[in-house]
Amino acid sequence: MSASNPDGDTAGRLLVRLRECAGRFVSGSRLGAELGISRTAVWKHVHALQGEGYGIESTPHKGYRLVHPPHDLSAREVVASLAGNWLGRPLLLLEETDSTNRVAMHDRALGHGAVVAARRQLAGRGRLGRVWRTPPGTLAFSLVLSTPLPPQRATLITLAAALGVADGVRAACGLELDIKWPNDLLWQGRKVAGILTEVRSDPDRVVRAVVGIGLNANTAQDDLPPEVRGRAGSLAQAVGRAVPPSALLARVLDALAATFDALFADPAGRAVDALLDDYRARCVTLGQPVTVTGHDGVARGTALAVDADGSLRVRQADGAEMRVFSGDVTLSGEAVG
Repeated sequence: MSASNPDGDTAGRLLVRLRECAGRFVSGSRLGAELGISRTAVWKHVHALQGEGYGIESTPHKGYRLVHPPHDLSAREVVASLAGNWLGRPLLLLEETDSTNRVAMHDRALGHGAVVAARRQLAGRGRLGRVWRTPPGTLAFSLVLSTPLPPQRATLITLAAALGVADGVRAACGLELDIKWPNDLLWQGRKVAGILTEVRSDPDRVVRAVVGIGLNANTAQDDLPPEVRGRAGSLAQAVGRAVPPSALLARVLDALAATFDALFADPAGRAVDALLDDYRARCVTLGQPVTVTGHDGVARGTALAVDADGSLRVRQADGAEMRVFSGDVTLSGEAVG
């Protein structure tokens, strides 16, 4: 388990200084003087950072320089790369857990803006009570949010999260993802990310929201579960190369922070109207024949609109309209399940 605040420890401050040197060597004595530690302590911290996966070159009479960040997901690298000042501070990275959503919901030490990520997730939560295991190369993480939203508008949290993930992927990889209402992100019709939002509410507001996100960053096709292999993909597959996971997660968290800032600042105002307009423009569900599977059964119709509260309005075959707040929405021709 690792939690990171790169400015709050000596190794983190040393890393910031090496990063500021942009690949140039800086001597151990200079680093020691700037950090208020001995040259031996500098060497020990460099060695510790190398153990975390940082490529730091050490050359006699020249000093140290940063060559590359860790290739694997690194809490320190993610937080050091964040532009925002609240989401992902702190970031808790677990080697293995049953569910990042469970940890985020029940660990009361984790407040607004905390993020829980895991290298291996054994019992992730999905829609309609489904359980899934995170394949290698998939980013699995959960956000902790305290919001001013009333419970009846909680669906907006998921919609904002979908926009944030799409914006973050665009910033990191240059890919434009489509959104399938309410919480799937698609590349050329293949699912590359999913979102599950869980809330605890008082009668008038959402007290705690946990947004769980699974993002297929470098997931190999053969590592996907057989039942979804034909309709899922990965960002690496889309761009034709491996995607650096720490940089990707940092860009996604920054984009999520921006969408949540807009949502929470004025939950009934123009910023939310703009957010919904953006969501509708990217939502491939609208205008399509859909099958809605929920705890109450199955309904079919045509997706008409995303309403102001985030619900999906569907016209059924008999002309009656229904509003869908949660459930599994399948497009025509898409396999159910």
